[in-house]
Amino acid sequence: FLATDGCLFSGIAGLVDALSIADLWHQGLGAPAPLFETEIISPDGRRVQAHGGIEVQSHGALAEVGSTDFIVIPPHLPVAAKPSIELMRWVADRHRRGTPVGAMCTGVFTLAATDLLDGRMATTNWHFTRLFRRRYPQVNLQPARMLTADDGLICTGAATACFKLALYLIESFGTPDLAAVCA
Repeated sequence: FLATDGCLFSGIAGLVDALSIADLWHQGLGAPAPLFETEIISPDGRRVQAHGGIEVQSHGALAEVGSTDFIVIPPHLPVAAKPSIELMRWVADRHRRGTPVGAMCTGVFTLAATDLLDGRMATTNWHFTRLFRRRYPQVNLQPARMLTADDGLICTGAATACFKLALYLIESFGTPDLAAVCA
């Protein structure tokens, strides 16, 4: 999870909880090890202040992350200006190396700032459709969809769509049966 100042902690916590529940079901069905290991990282490895004043402790910095199977960008409020160049380069570099990236709600603005969504399908919170189209006209925005997946770039519509992303991840890394049980 890529935590930055102003992120909505509910997007991180909700998804961590859903993946933890999937691990419990997975192991309850006889699997020897969990499917998911989650970490929260920040650009510099320090705490960030999530929206609403929630302090979020990071497990490390961008530069300390070795390999990862998936990157999650949580929602942000207010919809801020472009993220740092370091953050955008890190996300773009990881995706070019084959790491899928998921962005929730207004976190899709951060993903779009990397230019990875240019010419690809995406969604975001419908309240921000006009602003998103103005900033990123090269993205094929589908605001009526709750989840889009295009070339390893997964986007969700609203902040509560974190559970839609959770089921996508559970099915992708686990099985359709496990996702159905968790649903």
